[in-house]
Amino acid sequence: MIRIFLALLALTLLPSGGAFAQDTRRTDELMKKSGLWKQLEHYDTLILSGLETELGKSGVLVDRNGLKKAATSFSADNLRRDVRLVLDKEMTGADEAEVLIWLSSDIGKRLTGIEEKFGDNADSAATQRQQQAIAEFVKKVPESRLALVKRMTSALDAGNATAKAMGNMTIAIAYGAAMATGGEAEIAAKLRREFDAERPQMALMMERLMIATYAYMYRGVSDADLGRYVDFIESPAGLRYHDASSAALEQALTLASLKFGQELGELAKKAPNTKRT
Repeated sequence: MIRIFLALLALTLLPSGGAFAQDTRRTDELMKKSGLWKQLEHYDTLILSGLETELGKSGVLVDRNGLKKAATSFSADNLRRDVRLVLDKEMTGADEAEVLIWLSSDIGKRLTGIEEKFGDNADSAATQRQQQAIAEFVKKVPESRLALVKRMTSALDAGNATAKAMGNMTIAIAYGAAMATGGEAEIAAKLRREFDAERPQMALMMERLMIATYAYMYRGVSDADLGRYVDFIESPAGLRYHDASSAALEQALTLASLKFGQELGELAKKAPNTKRT
């Protein structure tokens, strides 16, 4: 995906007095109060851990310092910068102010706290245990509660958004590696064709996974409070915010993946053609 350019600032002259219209931005405040700021903290650690695990299985010898450098493509500062650019473009100051009213409410703060705690986990073993707990929990969720969670998942378009982000990250990594090594860009193009063909099935699978995840994440929230949250998500302001934040996260992760792929390609060129015995 091509790097997003800074949106041009449109200065609208007011008819009465020649002053410029003001659109106060509170993007960083929005990112922090929504939990997005904190959500971006652990991607580099998770990426590094996953990569080291896979390389350990394969026995390929790669410079660990080089891997750490590559993983900084997903550093919190880099991701926050790129998320901020998209939110600045896709939302207005009025949009931000309206969403911040919800996020600053007691229920908004409580739900954000739940989301932050749920996502504050850079331990792969703990993540695996959590996934097992989710799979068991969702089997016991009452139909009425599940219907509410499904409303949320549908409003967020969570299955499609997750599948799209995963596909874009994989393709960007492959394309970045091809750029660095002089390899064939056709590899990435082939991945794109395969992903596009499989995307409907992947989106359905991700939707089911997100329904189970949300059911587990909000298990301590009453039906009434969760209903209020879904009402906010389905509101015009809520939909604009979630569309913008989803696009921002996808953009940031795709850019990071492209850089990550380039770094891996450089490492591959330097790596010895041997494996551990």
